[in-house]
Amino acid sequence: MVLKYLSYLTMSPVKVINSRLILISILVFITLFFRTYHLKDRYIFDWDQEDDANKVMEMVKTMKPRLIGPRVANESGFFVGPFHYYFLTPFFILTKGNPYFGAYATVFVSMITTIVMYLIFENIFNSNIAFISTLFYATSANITSWNVIYTPLLSILIFYLCYQLLVIGKKKLFPLLIFLYSFSFTTHLVPAVLIIPIIISIIISRIKLNKKQIILSLILPLIPLTPLIIFDLRHNFINILTLKNFILSPKQVSEYVPLLFLRSFWRSINFIYSTNPIPTLVIRILIILISLFEIFRTKNSKLKLLFLVWILAPLLILSLYSGNIPEYYYGTSLILIPIFIALFINRLKNKAFFLLFITLILAFQLRYFSIRFYGITLKNKLDLTKYLVFQTQDKIFNLSYDLPLGLNSGFGYLFKYFGKEPQNIPEGHLYSVYLTSGTPSTGQIVYSNNVFGLVRK
Repeated sequence: MVLKYLSYLTMSPVKVINSRLILISILVFITLFFRTYHLKDRYIFDWDQEDDANKVMEMVKTMKPRLIGPRVANESGFFVGPFHYYFLTPFFILTKGNPYFGAYATVFVSMITTIVMYLIFENIFNSNIAFISTLFYATSANITSWNVIYTPLLSILIFYLCYQLLVIGKKKLFPLLIFLYSFSFTTHLVPAVLIIPIIISIIISRIKLNKKQIILSLILPLIPLTPLIIFDLRHNFINILTLKNFILSPKQVSEYVPLLFLRSFWRSINFIYSTNPIPTLVIRILIILISLFEIFRTKNSKLKLLFLVWILAPLLILSLYSGNIPEYYYGTSLILIPIFIALFINRLKNKAFFLLFITLILAFQLRYFSIRFYGITLKNKLDLTKYLVFQTQDKIFNLSYDLPLGLNSGFGYLFKYFGKEPQNIPEGHLYSVYLTSGTPSTGQIVYSNNVFGLVRK
């Protein structure tokens, strides 16, 4: 490593910048490929995506900003800030409301996250570790648009600021750290667990703030919370009271599952795509062992402490929660695991194995596209909606959904997008949507795809 740094000193700044630019460009290209390959055949448009689209469309049409964002936790949960809607708005406008606008916004966030992730990991470690660890994120094929898409980016930025505060000793960044945490909490509940590593970083670093830093630390966190504060002032503090009830009220659990938080964490370790349970089991065990090995081999005691607290924070907090725990609630911890794998590979000091490992990651992840996607996608809903909107037999139509609960989400916005909605009036001829896996009880089948069918009553 010393020789490598000495070689950097003898290298011209232009060469260093160019080598970094090449690696980042490769990672961005990989990110774009994995996110956009067959995008229109993979992108889903369910309740969350339709709700986002309706809220953004309302803002654009009325020219009135929203003060609250999506509801989190469950149907009785509280509302986070409206940043997600503001971020989606330019994509909505540029695409003229095309329902794929959320997918394009997600791809954009993914590219920014890739770039930031590489630059931060390179700054903390080196280019080899930065490239491998970022490659895991770049090769994810997930293009779900919702307010959790910012978690990896915000988590890695907060980790870097904690690192700068605790390990490097840059205490002047404290106000920025507090601001970023406040902002992250207004996007979703997931980043809330980062309060633990932030507090530990503050205590261990023994930070002493001057008057300017104290004032900034008090004012900056209020900026992301301003819309929510205004909303609560206008609505008798309904949101803050809902948050209070969410935290303090006992959770109803239909069935007790021991160590549910550990089971959810185990399922969340899915960096390598695999449909076979045995390779999946082996990969997860290896990842855990490598992570533990690298954490305890970390020579810098403060960095080791930050690693441990960062990984354990969601496990500790979620162990106190008795309700259902989705895997994405461990998103803050998961950003570090690729670093541990990259550190382990970098220890081998073998260029051939380094390149072989990168090849294996790409080969494993590309297998995702070799397996046919059987989910219900926006394309399935879009094609059916197009047929009904543009059919000429019934200019006025009505529509019912002979579908399981929740599967009719998305259609409402699509009819609005095409400017022709079903009308529940006597003149509207009734059509009904059904799943092609079954058979409609009555009516003439006029359209079907691999998921949905349409019958004319």
